Formats: sequence, structure tokens, C-alpha cells
Amino acid sequence: TEVHETGTSHKTWKFMVLDDYEIEIIATVNIIETEDYVEIKYINVSRSNRGMGIGSKLLEKVITTFKERTIIVETFSEREHWYQRFGFYKIHQKNNIIKMVRHPNGKRRNN
Repeated sequence: TEVHETGTSHKTWKFMVLDDYEIEIIATVNIIETEDYVEIKYINVSRSNRGMGIGSKLLEKVITTFKERTIIVETFSEREHWYQRFGFYKIHQKNNIIKMVRHPNGKRRNN
């Protein structure tokens, strides 16, 4: 885990998964933590390591680490069902880009 302070308004976090030899990074998630929420900037798993649950483990790590915080993500609409499995729900869509949110403990909030 890497954490970087970027000014006074937020921190950036990076979680990484290394190969068995701890040489190559096979997956990463980048996060921005603000005063009001946590935003997943991206989750990326190398092509040769997809389909093994590594991305799911990374997302679970984010949810566990920030369990008391609202988490948001902008992603392609094709990923909607994957995020829904983890308690996220869609709050906005423009073309094939959606914004999803997960509130603390997975509880939905009515606006």
C-alpha cells in the first residue's frame, strides 16, 4: 500500500498485487480520499491475470479499508453488474460511462 499526501484537501492511495516472485505488479487500484468521500480512480488487472478474482479482492480491500466512508467510481456501463455485487448502485449515466456509489456498510441513501 502506498499513500501520498497531495496538498491539504486529499490523499491518494494505491494498492498493488505482485506476482508470486514479488517482481511484477499484476494489479493495482488507485484511490483519492477527500474529506467527503473516497473515489476509485481505476482498478486494473493485467490481461494474463484476469478472471482469477484479483480485481474482486482489490475492491474488497478498498471496501474494508474505507468501510466508514462513501465510495464512488466512474466506470464503463459494462462493469455495472460487477460493482453491484459489492453494494454499489448507479447514480448517473452519460453514454456508456456511469457513476456509482457505495455508502458505509452498503446501505443505500435516499436523496
